[in-house]
Amino acid sequence: MTAAAHIVRPDVIESIYEAAVDGGTWDIALERLMALTGGVQGMAIWYEAQSHAVIGKSGTFDEALVATCMAEYHVNPWTEPMADVAPGHVVVLDEHVPFEALRKTGFYADILHPLDMAHGAALVLATEDDGRFSLGVGRHMRAGPFGPAQTDIMQAYGAHAARATALARRFDGLAQIRRAELAALDVIGTATIIVDEEGSVLLANRAASALESQGIIGLAKVPECTDRAAATRFRTSVMVAARGVAPPPVSFRDAMGMPLVLMAAPLGVTVADRLSGAGARGRAAAALFVFTAAPGPGPSMPMLQALFGLTPAEARVAAEIALGDGEREAARRLGIGLNSLKTHRQRIFLKIGVTRRSELVRLLARLPFDR
Repeated sequence: MTAAAHIVRPDVIESIYEAAVDGGTWDIALERLMALTGGVQGMAIWYEAQSHAVIGKSGTFDEALVATCMAEYHVNPWTEPMADVAPGHVVVLDEHVPFEALRKTGFYADILHPLDMAHGAALVLATEDDGRFSLGVGRHMRAGPFGPAQTDIMQAYGAHAARATALARRFDGLAQIRRAELAALDVIGTATIIVDEEGSVLLANRAASALESQGIIGLAKVPECTDRAAATRFRTSVMVAARGVAPPPVSFRDAMGMPLVLMAAPLGVTVADRLSGAGARGRAAAALFVFTAAPGPGPSMPMLQALFGLTPAEARVAAEIALGDGEREAARRLGIGLNSLKTHRQRIFLKIGVTRRSELVRLLARLPFDR
């Protein structure tokens, strides 16, 4: 099963959003992620240069083993590969530290071997100057390393998990939200809108209000976009998320033809309670993020699959087209015929919601994920 075939489960998305705000529930999110990927151990860890903090764990870890890991192995063969990974991306640890090399380390002998764990993958959720936050999932030796299917499933939740973590970290606690009257939402550069179970706007940050003032979206009641071609899909995405289901992203355009993307996600009970207690006019049900035009590299192929439901072949073609070197050159690099590339291109256009190659290049170049 690939990320394109994997249906993003709302219960997993909900547990991630809950855990991002209430650190005491990471065990639930980890259990659900482990069940999907064949994992047997899971940890949510905040890494710093001199120490780590375990935010949550799931599996057969005991406190003594966790203490040993934190005290003696705060830098280990599995932490180093995550150093330069952007939030929302998965690291398959076996690709950096093969088992034959891992088994010769004290980290394996003292920590992994007692747990009958030999393979791992990590989903990086946040990076800052003083550290990074990630979810790690481990597998038994007999289960083998994380393959493309398991990796793609983890990646399918990467964007949601990174956004949930960023949102929660910006809040910096319930007291700050109430004291600042949701000023924390305004420091998020991405347009962020909170809606209730009917899809009506409860909260919108300054970035979202700016898009409204520019005539790109409407926030009078249920959020809407002014792009008529995408208006129905935009509204449907909002309503689906408000009713507890994670919808696929929606691509739409502003009056100048510049592509934007709406990503919507349902909120869990803890997040809803926190936002409602902070001054929202009703009960929060979903968070909407509108990615505005901002220079930057395009997304990875797994991210293209997760965001737009592209097949692996379509994601490769989209990534090549996004380089802007022309279709003949893209076909040459991919080792396929020009007609084959054009067939893939039309399917990509339909799924992403664009009509021209130039629009596709601009859209992929402005999505907030590293290629």
